[in-house]
Amino acid sequence: MTSKSKDEPNKTNDATTRQTLVFDDNRIAAELYGEGDRTLRVIEQELGVDARARGNEVRLLGSEASVGLARKVLEELYGVARGGTEVRARDVRQAIRMLAEEPETKIADPDAEVLSTVGGRRTIAAKNLNQRRYIELMRSHDVVFSVGPAGTGKTYLAMAMA
Repeated sequence: MTSKSKDEPNKTNDATTRQTLVFDDNRIAAELYGEGDRTLRVIEQELGVDARARGNEVRLLGSEASVGLARKVLEELYGVARGGTEVRARDVRQAIRMLAEEPETKIADPDAEVLSTVGGRRTIAAKNLNQRRYIELMRSHDVVFSVGPAGTGKTYLAMAMA
């Protein structure tokens, strides 16, 4: 496991939960938090929790459901950061949406992203969470409609899936 979670005694009221996550690697945790703790600020805005980082620890305070989702998002994104991928604000928002809809989704699963190998050396894989979601939809549905700006990988990924 990439992080540990410990519940702390509730010091405010019955509707508030406090949890602390402890990540294994300080450097990767700092990359996850981003400049000015932007990842934590997005989580605070989107989920209505209070998130504070100190070294490799993150303290979460809020409703039980929101804290649980925030914990899951941070654990999954830590796996993404550990794999060498930069975590951006839009990736955090997408992870929140994906995990809110399907809590068992494994965002950091590297094998799920690889579509095919070209020429024995090069692999075709999702480069961000939106592409990952697109691939998951193509795997689970016979017909998928995709609309978006040019250059986002719609046709490329569909051809790789074919």
